[in-house]
Amino acid sequence: MKERIKLTALLSYLICSLFLIAGCSTPNSSDNQEVAGPEGDIEEIEKEQVIMYEHTDRGIRVYETPNWEFGEQSEGEQINVTFHSEKGKAIITVLTSNKDLDEIKQELMIGVGKSNIIEETDNYFTFQSERKESIRTDVYIDQQGQRVNILTFMTPVDDYEENIEYIKEFKRHIEFY
Repeated sequence: MKERIKLTALLSYLICSLFLIAGCSTPNSSDNQEVAGPEGDIEEIEKEQVIMYEHTDRGIRVYETPNWEFGEQSEGEQINVTFHSEKGKAIITVLTSNKDLDEIKQELMIGVGKSNIIEETDNYFTFQSERKESIRTDVYIDQQGQRVNILTFMTPVDDYEENIEYIKEFKRHIEFY
């Protein structure tokens, strides 16, 4: 009789355990939405966070961006990294300089040749070359102490309006650290 009571108690314990396990492992429909949401977000973030280019010594990271490809890198006192799209080019330059932003802008403009400045702010300027095939160049400058990050976009003037969104998207995928 004692064995029968022990067996009944053991079976009752197993049945309760199975109900408990089954109840915990079957989420209701609202839980399914919550579980699927973060997993989907994580997968989307991972897709967006694929690194196309990184230079840890200079603190540059560029994440994959549609319509843009890594070009080449040249390194010396400064580093220049180029990227290409169908109708444009981006150059990331990182250098060390004690000069202020105005001096850096002046030096950049010296090498440009004949051009018209379209817009200028403290950390940004854009100009258009006076050539047969005119090029619009947008230059963003970020100075962090002696480190200067320069981001340059060059696009044929005729193609600028259709490419502005691609440029903005690429710019959002660049990280300086």
